[in-house]
Amino acid sequence: MKMTVKNLSLLTVTLFAAAQAQTIGEGMALVPADKVRQKAPLFYSVDAETTVSAGDRQAQSQMQVKVKVHQGRPEKLTLELTGEGKIESVEGADLKSWSVRQESNGRRFLDIFPTLPDRVVPLWNPGLEMSPWGGPDYFQPYQPDVAPPLIDGPKEFTLQIRGRHEFEGRKPFGVMIPGPGEAVGFSSAVKVQEESGYRVKVVDVESLALDDETPEGAKSRYLGRGLEVPALRLEVVPSGSLGDPLELQDPELVGKLSKDGSSIAFTLTASVQVREEDSAIDLLEGVALTSGISGAGWHVKLAQRGDRWVYELVGNRVTEEAVPLRLRFDVAVNESNDWRSAGFRLPAGVVVPVRLEGVGEKVIFDEAQSVRPEWRDGAWLGFLNAAGQGTMRWKAGAREDDGALFFSSNETSEVRVGAGLLRQASRIDFRVLQGKLEELRFEIAGEGEILAVKGDPVLGWNVMEGGGARFLDVRLSRPIEGSEGLTVQTQSALGAFPVKASPMRIRPVGTLRHSGHVRIANEGAVRLEVADAKGMMQLAPGQFPGGAAPEGLRQIFVYRFPAGDYSYMVAADQVLPEVGVSEVTIHEMGETDR
Repeated sequence: MKMTVKNLSLLTVTLFAAAQAQTIGEGMALVPADKVRQKAPLFYSVDAETTVSAGDRQAQSQMQVKVKVHQGRPEKLTLELTGEGKIESVEGADLKSWSVRQESNGRRFLDIFPTLPDRVVPLWNPGLEMSPWGGPDYFQPYQPDVAPPLIDGPKEFTLQIRGRHEFEGRKPFGVMIPGPGEAVGFSSAVKVQEESGYRVKVVDVESLALDDETPEGAKSRYLGRGLEVPALRLEVVPSGSLGDPLELQDPELVGKLSKDGSSIAFTLTASVQVREEDSAIDLLEGVALTSGISGAGWHVKLAQRGDRWVYELVGNRVTEEAVPLRLRFDVAVNESNDWRSAGFRLPAGVVVPVRLEGVGEKVIFDEAQSVRPEWRDGAWLGFLNAAGQGTMRWKAGAREDDGALFFSSNETSEVRVGAGLLRQASRIDFRVLQGKLEELRFEIAGEGEILAVKGDPVLGWNVMEGGGARFLDVRLSRPIEGSEGLTVQTQSALGAFPVKASPMRIRPVGTLRHSGHVRIANEGAVRLEVADAKGMMQLAPGQFPGGAAPEGLRQIFVYRFPAGDYSYMVAADQVLPEVGVSEVTIHEMGETDR
């Protein structure tokens, strides 16, 4: 009989389900819930690189998206699309299909469906020596109590996405760039290029920071991290068209807080294009100009606007090309309670990048102000909006990192088997890669009960049951950031010897990876054997990371497990002592004794 792979997969699933099922009636079977492999939640991160080219009434976005799957089966990957335009193509080696959907609130999403292998339970056949699935581990003696591994598919994807937007005139438009969507980690880089004969003006930026090193051939490059949705709005102007009589191009601001904290010294660099003689625009308001009041073809003067005083930029003569501008000014810093604030106005008509130095890393900026900088490369980077509002407010404090929770865990477990009792102490260390660990939940497998949960951040704990499984919920006195650990003590009663038991296994819920070591030893006159070890590798006793074993332990087994999906059994038997008795009896009888 000729059997295809598809038929073999169906047969495999059928055989596995039949082995686990219990007949409860004619034509009906029940599969225990603990025999069904639970579906792991999907966690993936995204690294996006976008190149935007704007020119003759259209803008094109070339997006290279790299997706890394940390856990789960990537049946669907979702990215958010910001800006205007439409997707023309999505290409990738492992791409099956894609679609764009728009929700009622106007947000757009790109759903990507990768090509994945059939998720089947591999057939375990001890008679076969080679595996068509790529590994001999699948061909082990069949164990009905242990669910074999499932196939999740590739862990990394690279996609090429092309988008295009058509526009008319000098109306600003949003550039199409990807957002995090359902990713747990996201980084973005946007490179803006000008086509020949056109000039690009950035009029709005959200959740992006200007890169100090602009790549060759690009006008500017912006970087973004975290799970905030980035946005970028541009205006395209023909190079030969008649623009404003006096125009400030490509301005940048660098400020440094004074040592006494009373003021910020700013340096403004830009280019000035004068198309009409004696033309003028408002340049600065709310500052004290200290240097750079004139240059080639321009000068700065103080003018009154009602009850306000502003600095005007005046064009002395027409310039064929843009000429450089560089001036310095001071802005006063005000204090109120714990907050410091500063404000000024630079109505340039375009977004102005701001770099603020000397403030220190451990400060909190008020998100309600117009300038909301981010800490990057030893300074705070932000933008003045197109209206030129430069209000900012900050105070000393720890900077909070936004983002989804991302953590891993490592376990070091000690198991002792004695007469009538199996005791276990597990040290579990956590490493938080992103976010804060507010609470802990552990999935409990195996036999036994929890005796104690100890650790500096532990406030309380409780064992819950639900869905045919047990869980350990741990309340924390404070969120875990960085590295932290706790100890869980358990025990289980053993019956009459010989006995076979499954020690308790505790796995944190939501961890990207759970690995560790376990050391099994006897206490007293007990003989041990470790059986049915799955997902574990045996090591020499000296390779256990928890230190040397206590004296008096005669049998020691050490194993390492690279993932939380492991299991083993402990077979114990009592060693009966051998007692020898030697007796010498002397009986003396007298003459009258019988």
